[in-house]
Amino acid sequence: MRWAVNLAASMMIFAALCASAAFLSVSRLAIAAPVAVAPYTIATFKGVPPTGATQPDDLAISADGMDLWIGYGNGVDTFGKGGPSNLVEYNTSTGAVLQNLTIPGHLDGLKIDPATGNVWATENEDGNPTLAIVDPTSGKFKIFKVSSNLITGGFDDLAFVPGPKSSTAFIVASSQTDTNTPVVVGARGKMKKDTLSLTAAVPGAGLPDLLYQLKC
Repeated sequence: MRWAVNLAASMMIFAALCASAAFLSVSRLAIAAPVAVAPYTIATFKGVPPTGATQPDDLAISADGMDLWIGYGNGVDTFGKGGPSNLVEYNTSTGAVLQNLTIPGHLDGLKIDPATGNVWATENEDGNPTLAIVDPTSGKFKIFKVSSNLITGGFDDLAFVPGPKSSTAFIVASSQTDTNTPVVVGARGKMKKDTLSLTAAVPGAGLPDLLYQLKC
């Protein structure tokens, strides 16, 4: 008699476990399935990462919608002690790789300058930050560094002020006194030098995010 009770109990537990697993599976499918908001639709991008390009991070689309840029961090050191990362340009329609650039350090933020069309990429979010400005036509780029006594942490994401003639960008960086506290730095005008210098634009604001201006 006892074996029958044990068997019944085991079957009930097994059935409960199966029901729970089925519920979790359905829940995951429901969560994983994205839904487009009209008038938009969702389609799988056809592009494939080039050999060696892994861990995609940020992306940017050209103003005409023809080109998609994706930054691959490749799992390299985020303090600027390793690299390189890959910056890949794709044709948005076909997914074809148009350019595959190797950028020193760990690529993080990625945006397109609305005034020039140049691609701006920030590197090394935890230390020794750099800014790469890429000519989208030639693929040539220039690296701008920041003095270590100005930013002790690194650069993260960035954003441009809206407008076709605007070349003002703001970059999320680490505080000089506490690398766990974010600050915002601003870049304006044409870059001419290899090293960026910072001056406080809102001194004594007393806010978690302080505003700085990059002078080139």
